[in-house]
Amino acid sequence: MPDFSCLLTAIFTLVGNSLLVAYYAVEQDRANWDQYQYSQLNPDFLKQNWEWREDSRQLEVAGKMITAVSWVIMTAPILHLCVVSSLGGDRQFGLHVTIVCICMGAAITEVTAQLMHLGTFNAAQWMTKEFQLDNWMGPSSGDAVGWQSLEVSYRETVALTLWVDSIEYLALVFMFIMIFWSIYSMGDLPQSVGMGLAGFAVFIGILSLADFIAYVLRFKFWASASKVGRIISVLNRVIFIPMWFLILSCKLHAASAAHEQDELTKREGITMPVEGDEKHLD
Repeated sequence: MPDFSCLLTAIFTLVGNSLLVAYYAVEQDRANWDQYQYSQLNPDFLKQNWEWREDSRQLEVAGKMITAVSWVIMTAPILHLCVVSSLGGDRQFGLHVTIVCICMGAAITEVTAQLMHLGTFNAAQWMTKEFQLDNWMGPSSGDAVGWQSLEVSYRETVALTLWVDSIEYLALVFMFIMIFWSIYSMGDLPQSVGMGLAGFAVFIGILSLADFIAYVLRFKFWASASKVGRIISVLNRVIFIPMWFLILSCKLHAASAAHEQDELTKREGITMPVEGDEKHLD
């Protein structure tokens, strides 16, 4: 029987990241985008840009919030996997506590970053509607300094949330590599979810590291690093991570049943036969 929390994690991860991919595709294909006008803080272009943001923000907000929720849901199957893989805390206790803490910390950080971003946008959007941004130097100056100040402030705040959001990339790296080692070191124990899933985990961890590197390089090589980063993100977040949790949902039930049987035999004073004990315990 598939594990429900794994299925829910896969669905939310797939839907959230698919919406973000769709938003980035729409943003990339904007016909009226002019990088030079934007860098010069042209007031007319800034007004037009805020209109576009208001019309297109639904995809971005929905994608980011669903992705943040997917991290919260993800803590359940990761905790379940760690309990089973640690044999109820008897094996590599520190490693499995670290995996859970990374997942929970990333979930809290991701939700915080997205709420900060959403609040920043809502406040800035409200200012474009309610504040007088056209005539700061005089009653009829038409200087539009307010639009320029708003854009600079908005960009500074969004940059802060982007760096906070980047912790998600590193969390995926460490979490999946640690999961690989946890499963690998179990050998042939019946509580293991399988070496195939372990290899898949380390593959996702390496891709997540490449995703993080591309993310950082965007600040130096924006165009090329953004293209590479988005290709990696599509492969990793839309395909591989949901696929990993779907496979886990099919394997976790059997591993959990073996763990419960092992716990039962321990309480009854019976030792469960295993192969290769030297690999299984610290």
